[in-house]
Order: sequence, then C-alpha cells, then structure tokens
Amino acid sequence: MYKKTKRIQSKKFQLHEFYLRQEDKHKYFFPNGKLSTEVTRITKKGTYGKYCYEIKFEQKEYYKNGKLKSKEVNLCDCYKVKKYQYDERGKRISFEFTKNRWIRRKMD
Repeated sequence: MYKKTKRIQSKKFQLHEFYLRQEDKHKYFFPNGKLSTEVTRITKKGTYGKYCYEIKFEQKEYYKNGKLKSKEVNLCDCYKVKKYQYDERGKRISFEFTKNRWIRRKMD
C-alpha cells in the first residue's frame, strides 16, 4: 500500500484555490506470488485536511494464473459505474454501464 499526494489547482481557474489529490493503492497477492486484487482510490482533500469527496474508485480482480477476472470503475464526479467481466483467457465476456443521477426534490 502506498499513498501519493499532489497539490493541484482547481479547474475553474480560481487563483487561490488549491486542493490536495490523494491516491491510495492497495495490492493483495495469492500465496504463489501472483496479483490477486488491486484497489485504487482517488480522493480530493480540502484545504483544511478534510476529505471533500471521492473522485474515482477502481477495483481489479485476477485469476490465479494472473489474468484479469473483473474490473469495476466508479467515476464519482460523473456518477458513472463501469463493470467488466473477463474469462480465464483474458477475453471480455460482459460489460455493464450505469449512470446514476441525483433526484431533484422541491424544497418546501
């Protein structure tokens, strides 16, 4: 596991607005030494150290022979979820894409 933090200026081109982008990667291995699961989480940290929100979450699972088994990508800015499934040879079997939207409610 390692963490990488960058200081990035906001995309809205506001002069004095900076935030920290933190990237956490976790890797888990099988007893034979091959990669089992890889998790990447990118979060935006505010100026006072609080986590504002999660930008991206990606999880990959592997077979014991080292081929990719499944992949899930959550793009939290756009409310998109992409799910991929692979067979033991590494060919893609299925792909699922969902887009979630916030439901607007009227304020009384």
